[in-house]
Amino acid sequence: MNKIICRNPFYYCDIGIDGNVYVCCNKWCGFYSIGNILEDDLREIFYGEKIRELINQFTTQNFKYCKIDMCMGAKKVDDNSFAKLFDEFSANKKRQMRLNFDTSCNLRCIFCRHDFETADAKEVEVTNKLISKIKSFLPELDANRWEISLNGVGEVFVSRPFLDLIQYISQNYKNIKFQIITNGVLCSKEMLEKLGIIDRISGIEVSVHAAKEKTYNKLIKGGNFKKVSENLKYISNLKKQGKIDKFQMNFAINAYNYREMPAFARWGISLGASPSFLPLLILNENERDDFDKLNVVNQNHPEYNHFIKVIKRLECLKDDILIPEHYFELKPVKQKSFIQKLLNIINNFPDIVR
Repeated sequence: MNKIICRNPFYYCDIGIDGNVYVCCNKWCGFYSIGNILEDDLREIFYGEKIRELINQFTTQNFKYCKIDMCMGAKKVDDNSFAKLFDEFSANKKRQMRLNFDTSCNLRCIFCRHDFETADAKEVEVTNKLISKIKSFLPELDANRWEISLNGVGEVFVSRPFLDLIQYISQNYKNIKFQIITNGVLCSKEMLEKLGIIDRISGIEVSVHAAKEKTYNKLIKGGNFKKVSENLKYISNLKKQGKIDKFQMNFAINAYNYREMPAFARWGISLGASPSFLPLLILNENERDDFDKLNVVNQNHPEYNHFIKVIKRLECLKDDILIPEHYFELKPVKQKSFIQKLLNIINNFPDIVR
């Protein structure tokens, strides 16, 4: 009988702008927080009762908190493999602390935000308060060779508090490495050399979301596809030289870009990256209509069946890409009638023109 195991609760902790700590994307774990760094003892958060309760889900296989159908970390394994992996994960002392606050960004992705964002004085004050608390725990991170991951909700290279933190850690704690999450525009050789962290990076994730410049420009406002492509080649060389362990290229699946998934996969693989295909997450229920038009993964979407065909073309590459496993088990749905299709085209006409 297959069992489900996921390494995330054993390896990751994700800190949001409110100070709450999650073991992965907060929506994937049902907003189950294992503590708040502004209110709770940090050792209790990372080693205490709540994290143990969450890990206990795997022994019971009763997933009270995790949304397994969305998680790319969840894997089905047999009993013997489960026991081995559970013991291996439980012995882990090294974790990755993900700092997902400071929403400042130099770009605007249409499925992410409505406008360009720069942190105001109040937001910077909150960010600095969170960083101050994290600094108090850095000796523990250094002793166990933890990684610091920045930034899942903004752009790390435009955040002054994060840039200062990177330099502070690199100068004072030699065993802490960095995982960089970036849109790639500013992740250049010059930037990494200026920060002095080229030999301190465990991995880099670049959110690109397209294989063609035209599609990229539709999805990402203020970006520079050519500059990102140049920086991807540089990161690829770092990977080939063994200077970084992980190189990932992210792709948020939507109605504009899903046809480019095979091309994106081949592009990423050619660079030595792991192409990662992620489902969209709705950020605001008040925007459900706009989300539904983009969410081609939903079987009610008019292009869902074509999306399934694209997924089938990825099956031969599934060992080289990151994608929710159950996507390869998705089945086509009954096609809508001609009238329904016509009505859908009329309803979406403004988007088609745009």
